[in-house]
Amino acid sequence: MFDDLGVCRGVDDPTVRDIGAALLPLIGKDDPERSLVARIVLALNAHIVHCYGRSRRAH
Repeated sequence: MFDDLGVCRGVDDPTVRDIGAALLPLIGKDDPERSLVARIVLALNAHIVHCYGRSRRAH
């Protein structure tokens, strides 16, 4: 669980760049199951929370 995200504008994050590159060809295409896009977006969310999420709790 996290409380908020750290602001990291201008930081080159290769994982975000690569996930974005994976999503680009899928924009505007019909994906009847929407499973591929959903999995890629889930991976993006997990990466962002893992790297930039902040919590008030001590780990």
